[in-house]
Amino acid sequence: MLLSLNPSCPSFKAPIFRKTEQSVVQQLSTCTELPLSASAMTDVQSEAEPLVEKVMPGWMEEIEETLVLSQQESEESALADACRISSDEESIDEESAAMTVPCSPQTSDEWWVFRLKSATQDLGGDFAQLKTLQPVLLGSSCSGACSEAAAFTALGIPFQLCGVADVNKDFRQIIEANYKPSHSWSLMQDQISCQACLKHADSMACEMASCLDVWVSGTPCPPFSEQRPRRFNVGSVEAHPLYSVTFESAIDAVKQGHKAYIFEQVKGFGKPYDMSTSETPLERFLGKIDHLGLTGGIQNRAKYWHITTRPSMNTWMNIKRERT
Repeated sequence: MLLSLNPSCPSFKAPIFRKTEQSVVQQLSTCTELPLSASAMTDVQSEAEPLVEKVMPGWMEEIEETLVLSQQESEESALADACRISSDEESIDEESAAMTVPCSPQTSDEWWVFRLKSATQDLGGDFAQLKTLQPVLLGSSCSGACSEAAAFTALGIPFQLCGVADVNKDFRQIIEANYKPSHSWSLMQDQISCQACLKHADSMACEMASCLDVWVSGTPCPPFSEQRPRRFNVGSVEAHPLYSVTFESAIDAVKQGHKAYIFEQVKGFGKPYDMSTSETPLERFLGKIDHLGLTGGIQNRAKYWHITTRPSMNTWMNIKRERT
């Protein structure tokens, strides 16, 4: 994750798809037109399994794996809840109170909120002050589910989502249902060039804000991912059709000179372009931003400090292979 700083300048409604054992059995009982009761669930599953396997070979194995993962998630959530001290308890001593990480009422059942607040509790007064200031002006590109807005909400930091951009219509609908962005685009480049957005199609132009507090972007990772075949072949990265989103659109966003930018990318972004060079996409990207700052290519002649972090996903969840 890359953070660039310019020194001069309600509850989550997204659909959660979780299949518990009961919901799977209910679906199976519907297929077999059998009445479902608590005592009959095992019999229903036994009778339905051959039918499902016949119609959709291999699906029962996938369902069983899904149930195992769901159970693991439930256990982790229960553990997080057990670690959290209720703010309503009257018998909390001073030492225990200092370790309390209260969760917001809207997201108290989300395991990641507990861990997020644990990671930020040492920020103390400086962090608490954010909750009393004017809303953070937030922009988002390649937004996905707009997790940055979810984090602001969970931490109780007021914000205004000035604009989002994502090619996936379903993602945009999720964001709209939860955060009501001022503007919404399909393409990041249209967002940058202030084209009329999807919410104001009749407008001449749509601009997020003259000076955002932070612009968050997770540009496409396929050009840089080590999981892609021939990733390290000479010229493979630059030839990828999505390469320009990072090295043109994201750079154009920086040229606007907003206060801070956060760019998220995969681990391969910090690996060499190919076997013939030691230069990495990360080094080239930062070099372009530095060059713009030195030559006055950024609005208001802004320059940026760069902070690169490589957090491990294992901090948040159990995964089978390394990711950062």
